[in-house]
Amino acid sequence: MSGSPVSAQQPTQPLAQISALLGWLILASSAITVVFGALPLRVLSASWYLTNSANLLNVGLLALIGALLVSISQLLEPADKAITRAAGRLRAIATTLVVLYLLLLPLQIVLGQRVVKGSDREILASVDRLTGLVKGIEATQSEEALRAYLSSLPDPPTLPARFDAPFEVVKTRALTNLKARIYAESNLYARRNSRNTLQFFIECIRNGLQCLVLAIGFAAIVRLTAAKGVNPLNSALLRLARLPARALRSSR
Repeated sequence: MSGSPVSAQQPTQPLAQISALLGWLILASSAITVVFGALPLRVLSASWYLTNSANLLNVGLLALIGALLVSISQLLEPADKAITRAAGRLRAIATTLVVLYLLLLPLQIVLGQRVVKGSDREILASVDRLTGLVKGIEATQSEEALRAYLSSLPDPPTLPARFDAPFEVVKTRALTNLKARIYAESNLYARRNSRNTLQFFIECIRNGLQCLVLAIGFAAIVRLTAAKGVNPLNSALLRLARLPARALRSSR
């Protein structure tokens, strides 16, 4: 009878060590994914920041599970100095992640807007260039003036030695074609801008909720590893973690 308390606590030590090992392996795997996903460094690119933000969100749940396993090891063996020191390091990591996930909320909104605007920059530049061509051609009053204007462009078109129609007809054809292209590209810009804006708002809501959930989760890890007494959170986790040990004792 005197040896029963010792044997009752004995299975928790290897269980705590296994829990801590698995937890740190999961955290290390998550860190490797984020670090190598950030290479090569492109700190001036908004899309680079968004890509790395997505990587942080993708590994967030896995990292949270790893942190929870390390926290459970501390609950199982609160007197183990090595596990306690590891829990202190985990608390610092979790605090950093809480701040990081909260910062991702405004960062993704600002950078996402910049990427949405930049994705249609080529279409807007093309519309501006075509609009300038229309104004330039409309200002010409003769074939010689039209040829001189077109030859002065950075990328001048190839013109025939002689036009197959009078100047006014050629001018009208050119203006009609250019205005048709402006109309088509303006419609393309409107459709793409509407689609990209809708997708941006959906991504913002989804990523914002993920950031909040992960920040709350890691804040709970900070509280859990800092707790000195018994509270409903760590007592519930402790009962759950000791289930394998109880099953092992009952099998004996």
